[in-house]
Order: sequence, then structure tokens, then C-alpha cells
Amino acid sequence: MTVKQLAIRLNVNPSRVVKIETSELEGAITLHTMRETAAQLGCHFAYQFIPKNSLQISIENRAREFAEIAVLRIAHTMDLESQSVEKKWLEEQITEMTQELLQKSWRHLWEE
Repeated sequence: MTVKQLAIRLNVNPSRVVKIETSELEGAITLHTMRETAAQLGCHFAYQFIPKNSLQISIENRAREFAEIAVLRIAHTMDLESQSVEKKWLEEQITEMTQELLQKSWRHLWEE
């Protein structure tokens, strides 16, 4: 479809179609404009978030992040007191805490 043809369908000036296309490429187009354009083209406009991972993987990753923060904070305090721990121990503690967090309700994992 040409710019002129689309402008006629949208009942706008061809320069507006060019502006719509440019805005879309720049990521600056509004959802309102996208919905209106889709409607005039006989289409549905869908705006959605698509997860990169499954919900289970996201929960496991977030639980591990929480565990790493907690365990590394403790390890840092121990370092300050000249009681450093081995990396193997740290990893074991992170893994154990991750599993404990996964046993609980996972809703708290998105709190800061």
C-alpha cells in the first residue's frame, strides 16, 4: 500500500502517514495512533509484554538474586571481621537459600 493509499484510508494528509511511519521507526508513536491506524486498516492492535523466559525460570532467577544479595552481604561483613569464607561455601549457601526461597510463596521476591 502506498503512502497516498494509506492516507486516503486514514482520512489524513500523506505527510501525516509519513510522520506515523517515522514515529513508529523511532519508537515515538503513541498507542492511540497505533489503535486508530489498525482500526482503519481493519486490524486489531495488540500491545503486550512477552517474557524472555518461562515463569518458573523467572522465579528461580529472582530467588537466586535475593539469595546472592543476602549471602554476599554476610560474606562482606565476615571479610571486614577477618573471617573470610571460601567461594565454595558461598555458592553452597546461595544454592541452599535459593531453594528455601523457592519453597515459600514467591510473591515476595519482587519486593525490593
